[in-house]
Amino acid sequence: YRDHVHSLSKGCDPNKVMAELFAKKTGICNGQGGSMHMFDAEHNMLGGFAFIGEGIPVALGAAFQKKRTCER
Repeated sequence: YRDHVHSLSKGCDPNKVMAELFAKKTGICNGQGGSMHMFDAEHNMLGGFAFIGEGIPVALGAAFQKKRTCER
């Protein structure tokens, strides 16, 4: 449901995911993202989106940045 499974499948710490769900400072986003907006750069978890298609610009930007960084 929402980003919970995606975060876990990307390798995020389950304890940090649960802490995020309970809005604790020890969560992935310091308790500010909740279940809808989990973000973890270390595990390439780019967060969740409320609307279908909303993640396309984020994915495009991430791909562009990755390609640009790897070409240097």
